[in-house]
Amino acid sequence: MMYLLAGERPYLFSPAAATTLRLCIEGDVSMPELRRAIRSALRANPPACTHIVLTGEGDAYFEPLEEPACTTDCVAGSWTQLLHDSERRTFDVAGGEMVRIMIIPGSPLQLLISGHLLVSDGAGLMSLAHDIMTSLTHGTIEEHPPAPGAASRSALPLVERVRARMLALRWQSGGRSFTLRDRLRLSAQYPDSPAEVALREMGEGALSDRSPADRDALLAAALAQTLGGRAPICLSVSLRGEGGGMGNHAVNVPLDCRAESGQALCEAARAVSAALRAPERDPHTLSRRLSHMAGLAPTLIDAAYFAAYDGYGDPIARQTAQVCGYLGEPEATYLDAVWASPLRREYDGLRIASCAYIPPLIPGASRALGAVELDGRVTLTLRGRDGSPESALESIAGALAVPGPTT
Repeated sequence: MMYLLAGERPYLFSPAAATTLRLCIEGDVSMPELRRAIRSALRANPPACTHIVLTGEGDAYFEPLEEPACTTDCVAGSWTQLLHDSERRTFDVAGGEMVRIMIIPGSPLQLLISGHLLVSDGAGLMSLAHDIMTSLTHGTIEEHPPAPGAASRSALPLVERVRARMLALRWQSGGRSFTLRDRLRLSAQYPDSPAEVALREMGEGALSDRSPADRDALLAAALAQTLGGRAPICLSVSLRGEGGGMGNHAVNVPLDCRAESGQALCEAARAVSAALRAPERDPHTLSRRLSHMAGLAPTLIDAAYFAAYDGYGDPIARQTAQVCGYLGEPEATYLDAVWASPLRREYDGLRIASCAYIPPLIPGASRALGAVELDGRVTLTLRGRDGSPESALESIAGALAVPGPTT
């Protein structure tokens, strides 16, 4: 059975096409057993055992495979350099390479799990990591749902349907259609910039008594003040489609939380929390961008994401990118937090000493901050094209010691 790509489709042509989870595992780990556990976990996660089929009409589909085509390499060296080199290699999505795993021997052993954005998000990678650890310690892996399918969307207003239709007709009149070769071309022309990565683990239980929305809000407010109010913060809000699985859909909620407003940190966090919760009271507002995409031809969706990187410089594609919101905030910092997962610290003689979530850079953004919580400890990973991540994270760590926002 084949599953149509809908909401996930913009990521098909993205050169920043990976999210990564880094685990440091303490204990006696047999390499053959680890490879067996990885294969078992991949087979149990249908989105990781699939490939992309792109038809001549421009439709794209997930098609399940008998066995995962994931690459598993045992390598040595700095994990930051290995990750940077890996991100410059395009995923072979047509051949089924949806997940890429690197094993770095040592004490502790390091595991880098990178998933193509079509099938991964922070929570999905944490689930896959949990399955690997469970299989490695001879536990039973729970059954997962099939690969994600088309997302459900509300009906578009008439004016938006007409606008979308006109844009699609103008683009199609030029006879433009996309192939997977276009993705290779874009990735070669716009390789990812080197990741500036720094890590901090917060104190035990620093955020454990707060809701995910409040924790996002506090991190965002602290980051906004740390950056001196130079740029807004954008939070990534997950929208699950009907297909489930490891894939998700996301919209970005821009939060202008500038230090010059004079708000104290907790007051700023309350404002952030209110802005984050506002779309939850209006589902149509939260899904507006995805709803707009429902009226676009598949090739126009791809063109919009290409335009975010100026892949072709086409004015229609660039206009569509602005409508769909793919151009992002040029000076924004995006926060992508993973607050819930089945992953644990202890697995029958093995221990996860540290866990870090490394998000991709959003098109046009200057920084991306990943936050992951494991047993009450929060790890922050900041990557970007400029700035000093080390000093920023130290300031955030200090700011998080203050009381959290009330709801």
